[in-house]
Amino acid sequence: MAVLGRYAGVVHVLAEHLRAEGLSVAVTWAADDPAATVRPSPDDLAGLRVVVTLAPGDPTLDDLRRAGLTQPVVAVAWHPDDELELPPGPTRIVRTGRVMADLVDEVRALATE
Repeated sequence: MAVLGRYAGVVHVLAEHLRAEGLSVAVTWAADDPAATVRPSPDDLAGLRVVVTLAPGDPTLDDLRRAGLTQPVVAVAWHPDDELELPPGPTRIVRTGRVMADLVDEVRALATE
């Protein structure tokens, strides 16, 4: 699995939550991490379940879709729907108030799509 987003602290918390639930997180990337390498490409993410952060001003999902990522992703959203613009492509939304309850189920569901 891969967890990607704008802020390293958020990416770390999401990755640790998934690991605590027994899921393997192979790739983490955050735009504001000074030690970060180049954002993983769609080829790097092939075969992985992908979790991204989603908020106005967070280009992670848009950039991945523009780069050619077509697989389903789980997006953790901090804002109401009317503030979010989703790029084309299959996306499952998990609300921040429900992250601990819903994130693992949504990630596991990607394996069935």
